[in-house]
Amino acid sequence: MAEAEKAVKGKYRIEHLAGTGGMSRVFSARQAETGRHVAVKLLRVRDPSPQLDPTLRLHHRLVNEARSMSRLDHPNLCKVLEVSIQGDIPFLVMEWADGVDLEVAWAKHDRRQRLSLFLKIVDAIAAAHAGGVVHGDLKPDNILVDRRGEPTIVDFGLARSERDGPMGLATSGGTPGYAPPECFEGQAEVTPASDVFSLGVMLFRLLTDHTPWPDDMAPALLVEQMRRSDPPLPEQFVPDTPPDLQRICLAALERKSENRYASAEQMAADLRRSLRRETVTARPTMLVRRFDAQVRRTIDSTREWLRLGLVTPESAGAMLARLNSMARADTPWVADARRVSWSQATLQAGGAVTVVAVFVGVVLSGTTGSALAVRLAAFGLVLALTVLGVWLARAGQARIAAGMLWAAFLAAPATAWLVVDRLVTLGGTHVVPESILGPIGAFLGSTLTGPTDAQMTVIAGVATLWAVLGRWAARTSAFTLAAFVSVFATWVSLGSVMNAAPLPIMTLLFGAGSLALGLSLDWDEQRTERESGAVRGRARDARAVLGAASLCVSIGAASGALLMPGAIWGVASGPGAMESGWGAGLLVGAAIPAFLAYVVAQRVTPMRALVGAVARGQTALQALAGVALLEYGAVLGTPIGPGPMWFWALLLGALLAGFIGVRMKWRVVLFVGHASLALWTVRLLAEAPTPTAALVRAGIAVGGGLVLMLLAWRLPIWRERRRLRRWAKRRRLHNGEPPSASWG
Repeated sequence: MAEAEKAVKGKYRIEHLAGTGGMSRVFSARQAETGRHVAVKLLRVRDPSPQLDPTLRLHHRLVNEARSMSRLDHPNLCKVLEVSIQGDIPFLVMEWADGVDLEVAWAKHDRRQRLSLFLKIVDAIAAAHAGGVVHGDLKPDNILVDRRGEPTIVDFGLARSERDGPMGLATSGGTPGYAPPECFEGQAEVTPASDVFSLGVMLFRLLTDHTPWPDDMAPALLVEQMRRSDPPLPEQFVPDTPPDLQRICLAALERKSENRYASAEQMAADLRRSLRRETVTARPTMLVRRFDAQVRRTIDSTREWLRLGLVTPESAGAMLARLNSMARADTPWVADARRVSWSQATLQAGGAVTVVAVFVGVVLSGTTGSALAVRLAAFGLVLALTVLGVWLARAGQARIAAGMLWAAFLAAPATAWLVVDRLVTLGGTHVVPESILGPIGAFLGSTLTGPTDAQMTVIAGVATLWAVLGRWAARTSAFTLAAFVSVFATWVSLGSVMNAAPLPIMTLLFGAGSLALGLSLDWDEQRTERESGAVRGRARDARAVLGAASLCVSIGAASGALLMPGAIWGVASGPGAMESGWGAGLLVGAAIPAFLAYVVAQRVTPMRALVGAVARGQTALQALAGVALLEYGAVLGTPIGPGPMWFWALLLGALLAGFIGVRMKWRVVLFVGHASLALWTVRLLAEAPTPTAALVRAGIAVGGGLVLMLLAWRLPIWRERRRLRRWAKRRRLHNGEPPSASWG
């Protein structure tokens, strides 16, 4: 008391000692002139001289408290009234904070009342962070709650200020169990995320009335455990813990500071979202790791089920594809339905309005005298949007950047075409027919002609450039698919300009070339995942390339049948020649998806399994459809080969498809076989010479169908009984038992 009286020199009347700490003593006092109740805090620094403290480290650490707190002005932060650091006994004078500590204050409160109180604390720390101050020692003992329920944060003895020096040179300190692990590492960077960790510990206590780590552990062991292990889930203590609050808590308790909320302001925003029952942004890496491990175990189990024959390859492939899709990270693509938010929807709506307005505006500008200037300005706007998107992507704003780059990708080809159309006349065949452009132009109040094949080359080339740029900047495979489509459009339009080959052949060649790229990418991604584990931030390009390439191969193989009638007409003409030509084309073209299925089956990955299932289904469907068309062409009068051959080939193909489908567990092939058998039944009835004969055949078919259904019912039972009889006979012979009537 005498020491405190000596320090304040009569300006304050010291009443009693209110508390002591490691670096200070706090006295209750009254201002001599006004009688105002204040707290006088004597600092334990006798002489801040270089002789006693060469680096003045301790002195500067305590002086920072005064400077930091004097700059803060928030109703829930204790305000500094006076600072004296020049005398023999440095001291601070602060507002008197009356109340009990946080844990006592909320002991009888329910969860929502606790959250309301906690949110005020987080807002106060957010204000400190906005002022460049990190508290550094947040814990319930340093938060006093008065009778009105208003909290006051005190004791900034470990505060760091951005204005007083680099945070990265801050000294270690804090309370073990509340301060993050980096606070106990020499010369470690201490940021607002350090306070976020302490807030996470308090939120854990709010939800569970427990600390994330044992209280009775030695400080050194406690810090080591915090550094090496994740905290338990709050729901392990309180099962009805809301999942969103649990995610917020775990996101604040991340071991690495870069994975936490960057400041208390972001944490407060998520808390308010939770109170409004909105989706929170927290995605704790701890839960992500657990989720990845569970998905990986399920993938391994699915492969084991497939090995044991408990599931079909199609079911296993579909499940593996879905599981791998679930394991991928949420992409920043605005169309990702797994994380839809208001900002995401607003971004998408703004992009749609921008793209449509730019395109329609520059089209309608053709009626004005300044059409070229308008179109150049529109293209300049697209360039500016692209630059902004790339800059945001480099700055880490992936989702916003992806939305802007998508808008630029959609608008750039149209504006580039309209600019080129004004500068250079590109002739050729119009890609879009007038029958489609006429009504669109009437709706827009203008006349549209549509791009020619040469103009389409420019459009597709620009789209390719922007798609590649978006893939590089946003690092999402959504732009990979856009680039694939753009390159394909460029390939087709160039082929049209050069009269290189028909469209089906161009499609087939492009698909075959890109298929090799897709298979290589898919295997490389799977190998990388096996070697380094699943990385949720890695873009998966193989899915887009391999899927689109397989589609091109399938469409090219099927549409190639349209080219066969010309060859057939050169051999024979008459009714049914076109149908026979198409049938021959489909039958021959079925070798292409069959070869595709064979190639992708050489190595097993989820994506290859899916492509293989589709290719096998198309092989069966295309082959049997070709046989059916050949049969139809023979009926119309232009058979290829002996007349009845294709009739019986359809039945044989249906039975073969059914046998292969059952034997290999290929469900799609089995369904195609059933459909072909039904079609053959129709042809069987249609081939009857008279209605009476057709009725007889129908009766026989009905009887045969019923017999098949009865056999499907009873045959397994008969086989099982026979097996049991054999087993019982062997058992009697082995044990010498008399015959039993049980298996008679």
